[in-house]
Amino acid sequence: MKWAENAHRIMLLLGTALIAGCTTTPPPRTAAPQAKPGPTSLVAKHENRAMTLMQEGRLAEAALQWEILALLEPDEREYGRRQDETRALIRKATTEQLRLAEKAMRQSDAEQASLAYLKALALDPFNQTAAQGLRALEQEKLRTSLLERAPRIAMPTSPVPHAKPVPTFGANDRRDLDLGVMLYRQADYVGSIRVLSKFLQDYPADDQARQYLAEAYVQQGRQLIQQGKKEEALVSFEKARSLDESNTPELGNQIRALKKTLAEEYYQQGLRVYQTNINMSMQYWQRSLRYDPNHVQAGIRLEQARRIKQKLKTIR
Repeated sequence: MKWAENAHRIMLLLGTALIAGCTTTPPPRTAAPQAKPGPTSLVAKHENRAMTLMQEGRLAEAALQWEILALLEPDEREYGRRQDETRALIRKATTEQLRLAEKAMRQSDAEQASLAYLKALALDPFNQTAAQGLRALEQEKLRTSLLERAPRIAMPTSPVPHAKPVPTFGANDRRDLDLGVMLYRQADYVGSIRVLSKFLQDYPADDQARQYLAEAYVQQGRQLIQQGKKEEALVSFEKARSLDESNTPELGNQIRALKKTLAEEYYQQGLRVYQTNINMSMQYWQRSLRYDPNHVQAGIRLEQARRIKQKLKTIR
């Protein structure tokens, strides 16, 4: 066997092990094929790993182990046959999960649809139907959250009724406050933020200015989402929450939904680049976890990538 010719391909196959997921439908248990004489310790290690993964129903990982074995022992046809069988099981299980997702969507059960899409991606991380379906569900969830949240303050011509008494300030300062409110009403949120921020530097206790500035940040965040600038929108929402604590319950849900969307997008970016740049994929998954520490798949992929990098070092 020509180890030099296959070494590079084996290293790449080990790298792809991070796409592995799990499925709830394990295949029938069968006996392991007998390894031929040669690098017995390495062959036996991958063979035992493949059989264990098959028994646990972790088909994606098992398929990669059979492929590695087929490279290590090209004359052993049994490994190629097992690889083909495992891939067939993956296709069948993925198709079933996509069918369940479509059924859940027809029944308006977004939670079950999301779960089915996640299981499909665990089996086949590059399945575009599942990835697009999951992404559409997250976007719809965010859109609904934005639409349900109406502007909290009215546009009074007099000071806000529940506002605390404002400190005395001069006519020029009063004009600055009025200008900031007018710009807000004209939907010039960038201008309103600039003017009201300057005003609050001199009068930080003015409740009316703080509330208008908070709402200007919220509206700016909505505009940024429409422009596809989700991370900038998140910054605006968080500034709004820091300015007006009464916004926290409603705005907090909006911020959490946006963070989950960003986490999923970075997770998907990591999957797309891992074959060519494992370091960049790890950076994407780290960002995903920074936005959503509970993103299970990102955590799994990141940990697997770290182990694979360590294993590749030992092979070299």
